[in-house]
Amino acid sequence: LYGRLHGQRLKLTIGRYPTIGLADARALATARLKLIEHGLDPREQEKQQARAAREKKAASFEAIAAEFVATWCRPRNRAWRDYEGVLRRRVPAAWRDRPIGELSRRDIARLVDQVATVAPADALRLLAVLRKLGNWAVEREIIAANPALGIKPPAKPKIRERVLSDEEVRAVWRAAEETTYPFGPFVRLLLLTALRRSELAS
Repeated sequence: LYGRLHGQRLKLTIGRYPTIGLADARALATARLKLIEHGLDPREQEKQQARAAREKKAASFEAIAAEFVATWCRPRNRAWRDYEGVLRRRVPAAWRDRPIGELSRRDIARLVDQVATVAPADALRLLAVLRKLGNWAVEREIIAANPALGIKPPAKPKIRERVLSDEEVRAVWRAAEETTYPFGPFVRLLLLTALRRSELAS
């Protein structure tokens, strides 16, 4: 594509076929010629757009959260994987490319309420992590204020107090004896040691 800007001849490359189809190439050429008609250099415009896209991505929730986990959680907290996990599981996809500075208290409160309806423990953990993330971002002047502050935590999940009766323990044990490795022995060890499943599995 050739054009003239301020008396100088421009040679603009649109792209390679078939990576860019003919229809797209025509549309791009038309858009660039219109910029030239208005006295603008399409190359500079595209550089500015690319720079803006990079800056937007760098300020996205996903990018800031990843930096928070890498620089604050991992060195200071043994449970950093829990932080990373709850952010990965519970933060909606719509937040990932969104600039973190656009998130409001209403956004966070709504998300925490939604999570609380299906996983109350995760909702509490999520709010705690978002508060820490917000404080960390404020300290680094990434955002002006922490939108997670002032949100009332959801009700704590009730602690389950029920235990198996002797008859139930016997029934589970017999079923585990009839179950092949690894699940049968795994369940019998759970009954004998009362360890958490994750601890025993490791």
